[in-house]
Amino acid sequence: MAATLTTLALAAAPALADDAETFTVNVTGDASDVNLGDGLCDVDLGLPINCTLRAAVGEAGDGDTTSTDTIGFDTSGGGIGLVTTLTLGGMLPDINEPTIVDGCSATPASTSPCVGVRATSTATDVFRVTSGGSPVTIRGLALTNAFRGVAALVVTDGLQIQNDWFGIKVDGTGEAIDTGVAITADDAVIGGTTAAARNVFANAAVGVTVFRGDDTVIQGNYFGTNAAGTAVAANGKDIELGGNGSDDSPTGTVIDGTQPTPAPVLAPAT
Repeated sequence: MAATLTTLALAAAPALADDAETFTVNVTGDASDVNLGDGLCDVDLGLPINCTLRAAVGEAGDGDTTSTDTIGFDTSGGGIGLVTTLTLGGMLPDINEPTIVDGCSATPASTSPCVGVRATSTATDVFRVTSGGSPVTIRGLALTNAFRGVAALVVTDGLQIQNDWFGIKVDGTGEAIDTGVAITADDAVIGGTTAAARNVFANAAVGVTVFRGDDTVIQGNYFGTNAAGTAVAANGKDIELGGNGSDDSPTGTVIDGTQPTPAPVLAPAT
């Protein structure tokens, strides 16, 4: 009994407001956190702890912009499992503070996504980064059936997108997405100089759109191909740059600077 009481006390103890917190998604449902803001990701207050992606994003948004929270995934047999797709019933809470969302937190050496996230419809975003959410890293996920997989809004500088698939499910099959990544903030990095940082954008109206954000780096990715880069899975547009006027147009964008090995693929858009 003493051990049980100790476990309960530890589980219920709220984290300090200025602490970096880690939340581990271990169930496939879409329920919200039962007691938002207590520093504990749990949808029902029972044991064992049940943490959904929706609950984790909600708990990470406690308003503390001085530390970086991490959302990981238990992809073991006792958790959500590998190559599992989470289906959302609506838009997730906004990411409004520095956060790392890592689908491959349990298998960090993976060079392909470990978890899929499917939006409820192509009219909703999966992740939306708003004021205070700077910097944010999203990696190791396959995002489909969404209006935008990731939308980084104004005053959310430093977004990093690595080892993600857009328009391809985690099992490697295609499923449409409207826009993979939409950027209206500065200093975003989409991809990188290693194969492990590569993103794949396929079956999309637009792969990446940069509107107003300056100094974006887009490198080492596959556009308009399958996950392996061996077959066409065309986008309407691979990369779109531009704003509504001279003050909105992005500057300093780098596309495929230093390239990884093997070299990235840019398939013809339809």
